[in-house]
Amino acid sequence: MVKFLTQEDAKLWNKFVNSNNGHPLQLWQWGDLKSEFDWEATRVQIYKTNRKNAPVIGGFQILKRHLPKPFKATYYIPRGPIVVGEENQLKVFEALKEYTEKNLKKTGVLLQIEPALEKIDDAIDLGKRAKDTNLLPETVILDLTKTEDELFRSMTKKTRWNINRSQRNDIEIVEAKNEADVEACYNVYKSTADEDDFGIHTLEYYQAVFRVLGKFNRVYMVKFQNKVIAFLWNLENKNLSFELYAGATQLGYDMRVNYALKWHAIRQAQAHKVAAYDLNGLLNDGISHFKLGFSSGKRVRFIGTYERSLSSLSKLYKIALPVAKRIMI
Repeated sequence: MVKFLTQEDAKLWNKFVNSNNGHPLQLWQWGDLKSEFDWEATRVQIYKTNRKNAPVIGGFQILKRHLPKPFKATYYIPRGPIVVGEENQLKVFEALKEYTEKNLKKTGVLLQIEPALEKIDDAIDLGKRAKDTNLLPETVILDLTKTEDELFRSMTKKTRWNINRSQRNDIEIVEAKNEADVEACYNVYKSTADEDDFGIHTLEYYQAVFRVLGKFNRVYMVKFQNKVIAFLWNLENKNLSFELYAGATQLGYDMRVNYALKWHAIRQAQAHKVAAYDLNGLLNDGISHFKLGFSSGKRVRFIGTYERSLSSLSKLYKIALPVAKRIMI
């Protein structure tokens, strides 16, 4: 029988995440951020048995969002659970199912998980594959243990050309240092969202991300004639630099500064001794074509989004409050 322990110490939790290839969205501070915006975060470690010296085999940060009656609450595990050793994969997911039955069914309507796994044991019961996703299952991940030259040569010829071309512009790439910088990025992001018709959070939310995530933020801005014309906002731990948000003005697009900006962020992550770089999501669009140029078309596909119904009201909940209308990240 496995044992569940709710971890109450931020340093110990982050040590667990960083030591076991955990995703930045499993960091304690990400849960703290969401807790400022109608969510509650709980961090749970799974022990192999209930014996005193049993090893930890997995864990997850689970987010709970209270809903209007009669739905009670919904639960979400971004890029989790974390599995310690491939041999423990089945046991960890069985434990998650047990935890769900014991702790979530009485208080929730739906659980969604998006594991950072490319393959999984066929014997594992993940629940039902969800039609709606929060994080796209297909992405580009670069191996930062390669040399800078190897990374550059692994790009398409066009991407290399555009990087060199955009670096010749009279631009400056700097890291955001304060709320004024965050607001400048937000203004660019809002114009991008308005142009491309996608939803974003409020300025207050992004200021909170900057404040709460602290040292895990990497926010790079491109300045031209002292104005921000593009930005790239990553969340970074020792395992992964993960692109959260990005945007550019029309001038930024015309100057193709996003090529120089992304290459700068990749090199900075490598300088920080980060293991990998995730360009976060591919669709069948021009942005995805741009991202794939950094890997010469190579892509990673995670297993996707799965959900487990916790109530007979789960179908009604998905109709009443579709995922597309709720910005999770």
